[in-house]
Amino acid sequence: MIFRRGSYQKNGMTLIEVLVVVSLISLISIAVYTSLSSALRVWKRSRQAIVEQEIVFFFEKITQDLRNSFLYSGISYEGGENELSFPTIIQTLPDSDSSLSSGEDIDQIGQVSYEYDLNEKALLRRQANYSQAIREKKVPATVVLKNVERVRFRYIYFTDDGEFTNPAVMDTPPSAVEIEVAFGDKKGNRVMRKFIDVPVGN
Repeated sequence: MIFRRGSYQKNGMTLIEVLVVVSLISLISIAVYTSLSSALRVWKRSRQAIVEQEIVFFFEKITQDLRNSFLYSGISYEGGENELSFPTIIQTLPDSDSSLSSGEDIDQIGQVSYEYDLNEKALLRRQANYSQAIREKKVPATVVLKNVERVRFRYIYFTDDGEFTNPAVMDTPPSAVEIEVAFGDKKGNRVMRKFIDVPVGN
């Protein structure tokens, strides 16, 4: 058997080539991890701001609903610590029998209900038009807030003797409603409150 020099074929990688490849993979992995880690931190910070913005938008919406509310014999004010329902002016699509165009919202008498779902940790809003409210028809809910620990309504009544707070709506509409929303973030458990005057209750 004769061995010739130069006939050897290289089939594998040398140790140095393996070390270079492992080093490159490590550097790329560190860069990807750092990017993902910083992106996750930014997302968490922006998510906290989004929760606060959603609460502010909810406060604005319920303020508008309560300021447009009125006394109406067919639809009553009702409410407890976790829910509130009242007659108000709503914007909705016209009935199919109406002469108005179908893509145009109209203002009409209706009922708005807010309800906190403890299982889903979400605040729901239901909007019923006049006929649905009179028939007490259950309408689909939209999620106004999610990932909140608590939503509490308190009802303030002004009398000649002063003011008092009640956990439920009494026989007459309240003079004001205080809303408390509790949520958690990296700063801990936080609470945002809003005090809303109800013109019809004064």
